[in-house]
Amino acid sequence: MFKSVLVALDETPLSEKVLAAALRVVEPADGKIWALRIRPDAASLEGDAALLDLDTIEAETAELLRKVLVSPSYVADRRRVEAEVRTGGIVDAILGAAEDHECDAIVMGLHGRKGLTQHLTGSHAEQVVFKAPQSVFVVKAAGYPFLQD
Repeated sequence: MFKSVLVALDETPLSEKVLAAALRVVEPADGKIWALRIRPDAASLEGDAALLDLDTIEAETAELLRKVLVSPSYVADRRRVEAEVRTGGIVDAILGAAEDHECDAIVMGLHGRKGLTQHLTGSHAEQVVFKAPQSVFVVKAAGYPFLQD
């Protein structure tokens, strides 16, 4: 079990399984989960557009946390989950947040998308696995049997 776990979330249904996996690997008594949403670099957004984008991401994150934590098995976990939104590159944001919060594990999803960029640079999950000093747990889109209810 881990004391401090960073869980990288996005807007896809896979995030529910990723958050559930994080709740299963964090210390039951006094562990902490940092739920991270990443907004792509907002340099092109100004004023109200940037605030609207941030409001949307925060609302989606709050809804995801509510949806997962409403389950009877996770009600006690509500006080142990804190959400944060960062702007920037996905890999750098994940690694930076994990370092800032002194996390000893990272849990994130792998969508299995294949494209030229992924073939050349690797997926975000793959990059985090290789660069992170912490343990990294990757939840595949198909899921794992222990995550299925």
